[in-house]
Amino acid sequence: MGCESYMGEQDAEMAGRWIRKVEKTMIQISIPKGLRVNCATQLLSDRAITWWETVQLRHVTETLTWSDFKTDFENQFYSRYHRKVKEQEFLALRHGDMSVLEYEGGSMISHCSPHTMCR
Repeated sequence: MGCESYMGEQDAEMAGRWIRKVEKTMIQISIPKGLRVNCATQLLSDRAITWWETVQLRHVTETLTWSDFKTDFENQFYSRYHRKVKEQEFLALRHGDMSVLEYEGGSMISHCSPHTMCR
């Protein structure tokens, strides 16, 4: 797939980059939504695979969707606090004398958001 494995590092930046890269790659190579969780989990190792095994035990009677996987992954490795900090950093960005929110109203960054961070 062209993606690196993820070992479950405590670096939230790394976790965020990894999940975005994996998702982008799976979309580009047309991995069906029903196979994305299986594909992504093949790239987990060390602490991350241990986390995944506990997630599977919690959801033993249900099939996890890609959205479920991303939510669980982000809750574990890319904390709500870190996402909030990144959102605040994004909103504090300035273009000239305008804030991001002021500049966004008809500019090229309208495709960006604090959650996608302009991939």
